[in-house]
Amino acid sequence: MELHEFKETLLGFLSDVTHISEATKDAFLTQKEYKPFNAPEGYLVLTPYVLFKIETTTRKPNIPTPEFESNMSKEEREAELKKIEIERQKDEIFYCHIAFRFFTASHRYFISAVWQDYHPTYLGCIASTRTPRPGEDWTRGNDLPDGYFCRETWEHIKNAIIRYEMKPLSEYVAKGHYYNPEKQVDVTNG
Repeated sequence: MELHEFKETLLGFLSDVTHISEATKDAFLTQKEYKPFNAPEGYLVLTPYVLFKIETTTRKPNIPTPEFESNMSKEEREAELKKIEIERQKDEIFYCHIAFRFFTASHRYFISAVWQDYHPTYLGCIASTRTPRPGEDWTRGNDLPDGYFCRETWEHIKNAIIRYEMKPLSEYVAKGHYYNPEKQVDVTNG
């Protein structure tokens, strides 16, 4: 999978949970500056709900010197070697880490995706609370599902986020004390 396909797949995953406009899609794919809102250092805004950061590592490509055919002229060989030398000077991306941050009322989520040596390799998520508990000066966190970069891993992550955000019913509702149209109370007779 090429790097641009990796990025587009990530956008497809995120579009499950937020709308991604063409402008922000272009900014993400090309890493152009797109900050309609103030973002933390190193992050760009993908949508009003999602921040992202892309970190890449490059290396010089390993291009072996070819064996030339005996019928090639000296000029042709020198021209070929010059092309190869130019290619060897170019940097190639071999490692890419993309981090997403998004927030709910009580939690923040960090999603990490890694592409290495022309293959997507990892997708994972960490959740943490936004405020400390009384008496604590740290926020609590939890590892959510992670694994190989694929749709199945994304679905596990998305489901874990939904579970994390679910709140229990109030005790009042849980005991059945809620408006039920079949059990209307006559308020005129007391």
